Amino acid sequence: RNDGFIVHNEHGCKKCCMKPILGRRFRSKAFPDFNLCATCVAGYDGPIAGPWDDMSDHEVDTGFVLKLTIDDGSGDAQTRRFDGADLWDSSNSTLSFAKLTTIASDFAFKRQIAEMVEKVKVSYIDDDGEKITISSDRELMESFRQAMQQSSVQSLRIHAIFPKSDETHWGKQVADDKLVQRDIGNLVRAPLGVLILVTRLTMQYSRYY
Repeated sequence: RNDGFIVHNEHGCKKCCMKPILGRRFRSKAFPDFNLCATCVAGYDGPIAGPWDDMSDHEVDTGFVLKLTIDDGSGDAQTRRFDGADLWDSSNSTLSFAKLTTIASDFAFKRQIAEMVEKVKVSYIDDDGEKITISSDRELMESFRQAMQQSSVQSLRIHAIFPKSDETHWGKQVADDKLVQRDIGNLVRAPLGVLILVTRLTMQYSRYY
């Protein structure tokens, strides 16, 4: 079940008009063509009432590939493939924008950097060839639905671009600091006689000059 990530390709929600329905789908027992998504069925008070059949295990597809192109700010972009289920938030029945940016940060920097996650620019190209910005769960869901309607190939291409940063410089500074600490440690651990000899040679050199 991929943690609740389910795509009902042929069915849409009659209340919020989401098509295809993602996650659990509920069908009216009285009106078989009337379907609601998990979010809408919880507070539905329309003219068509329950009971409802949970159709989550019927005629569904859980295979959807997300192609994520990541630019860490250096201009050297890389494309990664992973399952759409990795973005699914079962508690809210939605694709999670936060999970998307976290995955992008992990790939770009091998770890999560809060400042970079907050500043990442995420977008996709729609069927008109225009770049559309994604910054919320709702916009991510909308991009997914458009991808499902536009192509028989179940994949969505998303671009995540991080701003240029001093991340590489930070790494160099840390390495330099460790080198200095190592040299100081070696000096402290040197025999006392060596330190006295160095001091005497320095004083004699100063005396002649």
